[in-house]
Amino acid sequence: MLNGSPSLLVVEDDPELLIYLGNALNPLTTDLVRAQNGREALDILSTRPVDLIVSDISMPIMDGLTFLSEIRKMNLDTPLIFLTGYGEREHILTALRLGAANLLDKPCRIPDLHSAIRGALAAKDSQNVVRKLATIGRASGEIAHELKNPLSIIYSNANLLRTAVLESRPPDSELIEGLQAIENTALRINKTIQCLTSYLRNDAQDPFEPTSVQSILDETVALCLGQFKIRGISLFQAPCPADTKIDCRPTQISEVFLNLLNNACDAIQELEDKWVRIEVKEQAEGVQITVTDSGSGIDPNLHRELFKPFISTKPKGCGTGLGLSISRRIIREHRGTISIDQECPNTRFVVLLPRSDSSSVSQAANPFGADTENGSRTTNMR
Repeated sequence: MLNGSPSLLVVEDDPELLIYLGNALNPLTTDLVRAQNGREALDILSTRPVDLIVSDISMPIMDGLTFLSEIRKMNLDTPLIFLTGYGEREHILTALRLGAANLLDKPCRIPDLHSAIRGALAAKDSQNVVRKLATIGRASGEIAHELKNPLSIIYSNANLLRTAVLESRPPDSELIEGLQAIENTALRINKTIQCLTSYLRNDAQDPFEPTSVQSILDETVALCLGQFKIRGISLFQAPCPADTKIDCRPTQISEVFLNLLNNACDAIQELEDKWVRIEVKEQAEGVQITVTDSGSGIDPNLHRELFKPFISTKPKGCGTGLGLSISRRIIREHRGTISIDQECPNTRFVVLLPRSDSSSVSQAANPFGADTENGSRTTNMR
């Protein structure tokens, strides 16, 4: 896109309709090119890319379906919207099989065409994001694997040196303390690697299993703690009973809370008072987990819209608008709900999940958090 304006290619054999469509699309783009048949359009695509194509189906020299087939042979994933006449309805299945983004009947309303274009571009953007995330995921998994061996060497040698120093007479307390710090740091890095590896694995086919809510939150916090520290945001994790469990796919639930924590971090980074609090409460209807930040709340008019795909309150280019819609889908699959607390003076997301009927499990230790006097965990990054 040029300065945020999509490049559009219009393919239409009727000269008057070609001019009409060009004028109709001017509000959407400052980069519009025209062609009168598929062959002419292919010549254009061989010299420059475009973000989206609007094309007729019945055209001389090369029709729209052949044109789309040739585009796919060129390994171009450019979305294409067909404008089809009543007599061309039999071509719909062929067009969809070839990967057409949409089909509109002629004559189409300009608002409908604009809406179809925006939808196709948004879908393309989301696909690009998914591809990039998949690439990052694979790379992160490989990096995590490569880090394990040198990390093991660092930990083992630090442990050996500390043991040797302890056996010396007199032992050097400062050296022992420094080596212990190296060991502890290595363990923390290893914990982060384990959380990252778990988060990246494909768990779509995993069965639901009874899982400690505390362990899910601990692993999630470990993944985002770095950015909280960099941005000077205090993270408070209230105590959670060790036997509070939910039946779930742990990585998917972690994904939900990682998204909520990252959103909170982004939303309050410019505030003077920056904090995020995680709380867990057992209720009659299930386990309630809240993520509250120091922001002043979300516009009530956006409460329902926020959970729809491609809706975002972040600045342009800083979010896909998919995180909350994916989170809602995951929570619904777990027979739960996710909502915004309209009564809270701050920004608070509330997740309610069914409680597991399984027996208690031990509470997972958090190598990053420090226990306070009242039992809550505070990570102050100021």
